[in-house]
Amino acid sequence: MALLAAVSLSVAASGGASGCSASRTCGAADCPPGGDAGADAGHGDILSVAIVPADPVLSSVNGSRETADLDVVGTFADGTTVSLAPAAWSLDSPAVGEVDRATGAFVANGQAGGVARATVATWGRTASTSVTVTVRFEVLEPGVPADAPARFLGAARLDPARAALLVYPLDGAYVPHNVGPPDVQWTRGEPGDLFRVRLRRGPAEVDGFVAHDGPTFGYHWRVPPAAWRAVAETITGEDVAVELTRSVAADGSLVADPTRSVHVVGRALRGHVYYWDIQAGRVQRIRADGSGRESVMPNPPPSPSGVRCVACHTVSRDGRRLAAELWGGSDYSTVFDLTVDLSVDPAPTVFPTAVVRFLFASFSPDGTRLVANWRTGLFLIDARTGLLVPAGGAGLPPGGAAHPEWSPDGSRIAFVSGIDGAWAVDFSSGSLAVLDVTGPAVFGRPRIVHTPAGRSDAHPTWSPDSAWIALQWGTHSRSYLDPATTGGALIENPSRVILVSADGATSHALDRLNGGLDQNHWPTFSPFADTEYAGYFWLAFVTTRDYGNAQA
Repeated sequence: MALLAAVSLSVAASGGASGCSASRTCGAADCPPGGDAGADAGHGDILSVAIVPADPVLSSVNGSRETADLDVVGTFADGTTVSLAPAAWSLDSPAVGEVDRATGAFVANGQAGGVARATVATWGRTASTSVTVTVRFEVLEPGVPADAPARFLGAARLDPARAALLVYPLDGAYVPHNVGPPDVQWTRGEPGDLFRVRLRRGPAEVDGFVAHDGPTFGYHWRVPPAAWRAVAETITGEDVAVELTRSVAADGSLVADPTRSVHVVGRALRGHVYYWDIQAGRVQRIRADGSGRESVMPNPPPSPSGVRCVACHTVSRDGRRLAAELWGGSDYSTVFDLTVDLSVDPAPTVFPTAVVRFLFASFSPDGTRLVANWRTGLFLIDARTGLLVPAGGAGLPPGGAAHPEWSPDGSRIAFVSGIDGAWAVDFSSGSLAVLDVTGPAVFGRPRIVHTPAGRSDAHPTWSPDSAWIALQWGTHSRSYLDPATTGGALIENPSRVILVSADGATSHALDRLNGGLDQNHWPTFSPFADTEYAGYFWLAFVTTRDYGNAQA
C-alpha cells in the first residue's frame, strides 16, 4: 500500500525584527507577545514554519489509540530552526482521531482508518501536514492455535474443488454503514481445518481466524462489531474486499475463494421494518440498523368476535400511526398511535374497534386519511375517527380492486385493478393501475400502467420521490397458498419483485435482487427521501431465497 502525502506551507510576509508588521493585528496564536523571539535572539526575520514530524503514519491494532506529538518549528534568516509557541492546532476531519488545540498532540481513536490534515497557526503563518491512521483487527476464535496467523503467510491458490465456497455476503451488495456486522458464511471444510476471513478497505484490515471443531461447526464467522465499524467507517472510496482462505488440515495447503466486494454507503439507514408474525398473530418491529426486534403491541385489543390478533397493517410515512385489521374472520380494523405505550393490556386505539372494516390500507402523506380496501372495493376514511369520507370526482373503484398505496407526494394512488378474486387477499389476476388525486377527496379515473403478461401484479409500493413503483409480480397475490386449501401443505407461489415507472413507460426486472429465482414477495420502500441516502433508495421484501448456509 502506497501512502502519498505532502506538507503544504502557507507563509505570510514576514514581519520586522520587532514582530508583526504594522498592517496586521496580532493574536496569541499569530504573533509572539512583545516581539519575535527568533529576531530578539539574533536570528533575524522568520522565513517559514513547518510541522514535525511531517506526514506521520500511525498503526492502530485491535483498537489501540496511537499518538503523535506534533510540533511546529520556524526557520529564521540565519538558517536556525526553533520550536515555536504558542500555536493553535486544528484537524479537518474527526473521523480518525483528534488533536489538542494547544499542544498539537494527536490521538487516533482506533475506530477508523484514513487520512486527516492537521493545521497549525502561529506567528502569523500556517502550516499543515497529513496524519495517516491504519487500523488492523486480528481475532483468534476459541480453538484456534496461537500460530494460526503465521500459517496463512504463504501464497494461497484458487482451487474450486477444495475451496471453502464463500456464500455470504453476496458479491456486489450495498450496505448502509450503520447496519450490523455481516456473518461471513461458507459451505465446505473438514475437522481440523483453519479458516481466515479477511476484510480490507483502504487503510483498514480485519483478520478473523476460525477452527473447524467437528460436527457442530457452523461454517461462518460473525465479524465483531468494533472490527466491522473500523472497516465501515474508514474514510475511503473503496469497496470492502471480503477474502476467505482455507488451511487444509490434511496437508497445510492454502486454498482461496475468489474475492467478493461489498459497497458501504456513507449514510445511515433509519427507521423500523414492520412485519406480521403470522403464527403469533402480532406485528413485529425490527430496527433498520439490525440491532433488535420487538413486538409492537403484545396485547392487542380483542376484535368484536373476541379474537386477539393483528393482521394486515400499514404505517404512516412519519412513523406515528399504524392502521391494522383485528383479524377474526370479517372483523373490524382500527388505528394505533405509535408514539404512546402500546405494551399495556389492551393496547389503546385512536378510535373504537367497531367503527370500520378494512383489509389493506394506506395513509395520506399527512397521515389524516386512509385509502382503504374491503373485499374488492376502495374507499376513503378519516384516520382519526374511522368515519367514511365521501369521494368526489370519478370516486374510488367500488370493486375489482386491491392493495391501494398513496404516493409520498400525495398526487396519486396506485392499486391492483381487475382482480379475479372475491376479496383482496386471494387473487391470481390483476394489473397495476394509478389514479390521480386532484383534491382533498377528489379522484381521477384509473389508468393501467403495467400489464402482468400471464401473471398478477400485487402489493405496489412507491419510491420516496413518487417516481417509481416496486411490486410483486407472480402467479398469486399471496406468497404461499392458504394451507386450508392445500390440506395443510405450504406451497409457495412463484413471484419476484419488479420496478415500474409511475407512468408505466419504463420497467426494471431487478435481476440482482431476484437472483434468477421466483422467491421474492411483497416489497416495501423505506419512506426516507433520496437526499437522505446520497442517491440510494432502500427496499425491504419478503423472501425464501437462501442467504448463506443452513448451518449458520
